[in-house]
Amino acid sequence: INAEYMGDAALIALPKECSHLTQLCLRRRGSLTDIGIIAMVLNLPHLNILTLSDCGDLTNDAILAIATGCPKITTLALHPCQSISDASITALARLCTRLASLSLDWCENLTDTGLTYVAQHCPHLTSLSVNRCWLLTDEAIKAVARHCPQLSALSVDWCEHLTDDSITFVAEHCPHLTSLSADRCWLLTDASVIAIAQRCPLLTTLSVNWCENLTDAALQSVGLHCRRLTQLGAHGCPKLAPHAVRSALVTARDP
Repeated sequence: INAEYMGDAALIALPKECSHLTQLCLRRRGSLTDIGIIAMVLNLPHLNILTLSDCGDLTNDAILAIATGCPKITTLALHPCQSISDASITALARLCTRLASLSLDWCENLTDTGLTYVAQHCPHLTSLSVNRCWLLTDEAIKAVARHCPQLSALSVDWCEHLTDDSITFVAEHCPHLTSLSADRCWLLTDASVIAIAQRCPLLTTLSVNWCENLTDAALQSVGLHCRRLTQLGAHGCPKLAPHAVRSALVTARDP
C-alpha cells in the first residue's frame, strides 16, 4: 500500500482488512501519530517493508512498537523523525535482525551509540542512509563498515563531523559498495575519495557535492579505477577544474 494523508483511524482499521500486508509506504503526516502507528504495527506481523516519510510527530513509542510487532522487517525508512533517539533505534536493531535496508534521515538525536548498536546487531545491512544526522562521527560509520561487510549503498550527506578516517575505513572494509553519497561533508579530502576509487571497483554512483577540499586528483582517480561509474556529482567544489566531472566520467567509460 502506498498512501498519503492516512490518519490514525484508517491505520487502526487497516489490519482488520489487510492482516497479511507485507509492504506499506505512508507519505506526509496528515493526522498521523503514535496512536495509529502502534495500533497498526502490533497487528501486522508479516510486514517487511515500511516507509514513514514526513512523520515528524512520531516518538520512540512508535518505533518500539515497530520493533516489537514487525520482527520480519527487512526495509525500514524513517524520515524525518526528529523525536526518536538511540533508545528506540537500539531496540529496533535488537529485535529486527533481518534489516537489510535502513534509512534514518534527519533523525537529529541519533548518536554513535545507536548506530553502532545497529551495525553490531544487523550484519545483513546492505543499504544505510543517515543524511543530516548531525551528531554522528567517524566511530559510528567505522562500526557500520566493520560489522556490515555486504554494504553496497551508503548515504551520509550533511554529516559534518565525518573525516577521511571513516570514509577510508569504508573503502577498506566494504568492497561491494556501489553507491556513496557524502554531500557537504566538509572535512573530506582527496585521500578518502581516492581510497574509495581504488578499493571499490563496483562503484556506479558517487556524490561529493560541496566537499570543498577536493581537487582534480580525486576525480581523476575515480575515473581511472571506477569503470562502472554512471553518476558523479561534485558541484560546489571550488578546487575542481570546470570539466573535472565530465573528464572523470569519460575516462570511466573509456574501454
